[in-house]
Amino acid sequence: ALHWTICKVVRSTSLDNLRRGHAPGCFCNGGVRWLSREGHARCLSILKLRYGEQYGASNMTWAWWRANIKHQTSKIDVTCKKCGHRSRSTSLVNLQKGRAPGCFCSRKTEAKLRRWLCAKYPDWTITSQVKGCTNPDTQRPLPFDFGLYHDTILIELDGEIGHFGRGWGGVADDGGVPQRDFYKEYWAIQQGKVVVRLLQTDVYHDCWSWEDAIQYKGGIYRQLRADLDCKR
Repeated sequence: ALHWTICKVVRSTSLDNLRRGHAPGCFCNGGVRWLSREGHARCLSILKLRYGEQYGASNMTWAWWRANIKHQTSKIDVTCKKCGHRSRSTSLVNLQKGRAPGCFCSRKTEAKLRRWLCAKYPDWTITSQVKGCTNPDTQRPLPFDFGLYHDTILIELDGEIGHFGRGWGGVADDGGVPQRDFYKEYWAIQQGKVVVRLLQTDVYHDCWSWEDAIQYKGGIYRQLRADLDCKR
């Protein structure tokens, strides 16, 4: 048996196959399928070895695995024990590449808002990364940060890029973020949903800066809405 040092899978292969240039089957080359029991064990092992007890994987039973995991782009289902966020958007291939499941530990503003929502609405499930809207140009999902009341109310946290059109470090290039955010909002309204957009800085600092109210009435976000009103 050969011990494959990258993904740690132990597999048997013949010397004849090695001479022919055939690599031992493993997760790196698709020789071991993620939907197998080996794949299930491999995923749990990665989570344990890299992150200790941080992520709970009790939802990913073998029955769940067989029903939901098909290939390397399938998404895992774990819950961060530190911030309580349930992550269902990390693919197996990204996990294998060393990317941690998404949670609020590195996103303090989102974590703060989630705690507030959970305290104010204890009888309701607060959903995160609410999908449904798709970018018409790339077909990639454009999720909202939070959903309330069965996702009939959608909440989006805006940074300076999305609201004012200022790129990272104040540069002029906003990367199309304001247009995507506005498209997402317009889509949700057309679906009969209520959209609440909050400025990250106000959430993080527990304030509404009234002295900046005039500034908030400007920016590319307001321009996009004004253009839509004109077209109507």
